[in-house]
Amino acid sequence: MSNLLAAIQDATSDTSSGSWTDITGMTSGSVTVAGTGSVILLMMTVSVDSSASDDTTQHFRFDIDGSPASNGPEASSFSDLLDETNGCSLAFAVTGLSAGSHTFKVQWIDEGANSGTSSVRLRSLVVVELLAADAALQIDLSAIDAQDDPATWEDIASSGGNFTGSFTVTADSLQLMLANIPSNEAADTSSDIRFEIDTTREGAFSAFWCDATDDRASACLMYARTGLSGASHDFACQWQEKRAAAGVASDMRRTFQVVEVSDNFTLDVDVGLTSDDDSDGTFNDVLGMSGSMTPDGTDSVVLYFACGVIEADATETVNDFRLADGGTPEGAVVQSFSDTTDGVNGYCLAWANDNISGSHTFSLEWQTVSGKGNSSTDTGRERVFQVIDFAGGAPAASLLLRPRGMRHMLVR
Repeated sequence: MSNLLAAIQDATSDTSSGSWTDITGMTSGSVTVAGTGSVILLMMTVSVDSSASDDTTQHFRFDIDGSPASNGPEASSFSDLLDETNGCSLAFAVTGLSAGSHTFKVQWIDEGANSGTSSVRLRSLVVVELLAADAALQIDLSAIDAQDDPATWEDIASSGGNFTGSFTVTADSLQLMLANIPSNEAADTSSDIRFEIDTTREGAFSAFWCDATDDRASACLMYARTGLSGASHDFACQWQEKRAAAGVASDMRRTFQVVEVSDNFTLDVDVGLTSDDDSDGTFNDVLGMSGSMTPDGTDSVVLYFACGVIEADATETVNDFRLADGGTPEGAVVQSFSDTTDGVNGYCLAWANDNISGSHTFSLEWQTVSGKGNSSTDTGRERVFQVIDFAGGAPAASLLLRPRGMRHMLVR
């Protein structure tokens, strides 16, 4: 069973500083966690503005009840010039919260020059509760030491052990894999990121790319797998050098997690593609990145997400990405740009709805940013679009707010 605790999108202007502060609009307020032992899924996406003359880098993290999420990841987003920014995302599972009231936030800090969150591109925070009867955090790894990426695919390393683990899978269950990998500060370097189960690659590719020293980036990756046998299976998050030697630093935490959902779910849409497609000047569906479903009940929590990379090109290309339900945009708008061969950052967008009924068609949309070159999908790196229907849990008091402007908040 599940509960949608918060689904927030906001575009209020804000400015970061040299200390950790709450991002305006990115707080759940006080929400009620129904059960002790629940798995809480936290997902956020942010894009930033920049001036035409300054390079800027911001770091992001989750805050729970006034403290940074325990062993929680950090993400980075850099901006090279105006309309040349890389948004970033985080997807993280939390356990150990008591039943009762809790507050979830997204915070940020700048590295060097200040920057504002985008007043044009929406940012988002989604909080989903999976009750303990149905879900368990089976693998929970984190590290904060410096490592360099290898020339060929290997498990992401750390001094405390590589990002790999195993457990006995419950038959007919779902495994939700989550990873957050922030980069170091090496100039003009990039890494590819992927998941592996039992030595077989699974899901989308992601990537991070650092354009210059202090231009730091990060990769976020999500993937849901079903159909594994009721036996022990090995799960890993891997990386390899894409453009020169990149790595991770000792000042930002990276994470790899696997949440197992054993009951009360349906993986309704499961798309993985490498087909070729090109963006244009208006929002339209990324080829093949869509699917239709009908929720099992009006109390279902429908979580949908998309991950992938655009094709890196020596010609400067900039794209906006967003999710949509029946053509209506939902959640954040995130930007990805490339101005060098193999220099590109991945995208990962997630949104959730409840209290919906009838058939819905969910999709990933993109557009070329005005004045920039069109992008292509990467035919060598798979992109993924998935929709999961989690059965609803015990009802909680709800408040639906629709303030003026570009803000939508659902708090339970």
